[in-house]
Amino acid sequence: MNSPHTTQKGFTYAINHPLEKEVIEKGAVTQTEFKKVFKEFPWEDLLLQQNTAKDKEIHFSPSLNLTNAEGLAISVSIVGEVEDHEYYICYNRPTLIKKRKWFRTVEVFDFFCSVVPRQTQEDAFEAFELLFQNELDQLEERWK
Repeated sequence: MNSPHTTQKGFTYAINHPLEKEVIEKGAVTQTEFKKVFKEFPWEDLLLQQNTAKDKEIHFSPSLNLTNAEGLAISVSIVGEVEDHEYYICYNRPTLIKKRKWFRTVEVFDFFCSVVPRQTQEDAFEAFELLFQNELDQLEERWK
């Protein structure tokens, strides 16, 4: 089991704004700073902007992304209608997979992203907290 007291170096975050063509890289962040970003993130306002925009203007669902120094990442998006929405939690991590090479099967590490719909804002906050605390077993179990 991973220790919740593991150092929190190397975390960066980014924002996906529905009407911006590029991901907005915000840079390094501490757990305390990210809690404030999460709390103040205009989830429903951005969802309303997305839902009232023309299809050609939309580039992303409103999302917050957190990545650690090893490349593990949690991305949370809000989808649906403002009065009836849910969150998608995406957990991106290296996973051992089997690939066929010539006449044999080999195991290699590759990045895998699981997408779990029908989550709450509290679930999203918990996913980010678990990544900050390096509780990778819990992340894997909950959002595999």
